[in-house]
Amino acid sequence: MQTKVLIGCDGVGSVVAKWMNMKEPCYAGYVATRGIAEYPDGHNLGDRARQILGSGVRAGFVPMNANKAYWFVVFNSSGEKLTNVDLVRKEALDYVRLWPTMITEAINRSPPETLSRKRLADRWMWPVGGPPLYQGGVTLAGDAMHPMTPNLGQGGCCALEDAVVLARSLSKVLVTTDPPAAAWATRSQAQEMQEIELALRSYTEERWRRMLPLAIRSNITGAVLQIDNDFVCSVRNMIISSFVTVDRFLDHTNYDCGSLY
Repeated sequence: MQTKVLIGCDGVGSVVAKWMNMKEPCYAGYVATRGIAEYPDGHNLGDRARQILGSGVRAGFVPMNANKAYWFVVFNSSGEKLTNVDLVRKEALDYVRLWPTMITEAINRSPPETLSRKRLADRWMWPVGGPPLYQGGVTLAGDAMHPMTPNLGQGGCCALEDAVVLARSLSKVLVTTDPPAAAWATRSQAQEMQEIELALRSYTEERWRRMLPLAIRSNITGAVLQIDNDFVCSVRNMIISSFVTVDRFLDHTNYDCGSLY
């Protein structure tokens, strides 16, 4: 395939990232089982998200509308695979069997096709010391560029930011108001490729400054939430309830990636 620019947006297991010699995402030490519970007659859960912390396990619950709710159970694991849907459901229930019924009921109300079980992993977007983040008109975006643990809920948000920053960078060299003949006459193919490389460099430099600290913060947050020592967990819970406010926890969401132009 002939193309001026190739953008790998093919997720955590990106083929393009492998071609660019990126390392495999590093397993974080815990697994997330997720599902969508259905309530045909509606639920009385309101519209507030909830998260319950345990020792080496946590669970969360987010109403989507009056009849559906998203839930997750995250637990420490050696990372073994489990594909049987019935066993995936049973495993999740075993971890939260003594927890509030809203979690266990949600798990039981989830159709098999909504259940997923994933090993959580990340790869930090270092600007040096590894393969280049762009080369020969090729770069990455989204999870292909910066797979991140979901502890801050920013994976999809950051992919959208990538799209804005990348489009803005490339538009400066690929979009012109001149007639095609005039544009071709003013710069050679080599000059255009050089400008594209500079645009991709600008994109990756802007994004790693955002993504590296965010990925590290998400990783540390996950490590704290997955502590499996009961005494340390009690101290953690006391600190979180006393000092961690919603505004402080969500300050990373205030990032402005700018406009397309």
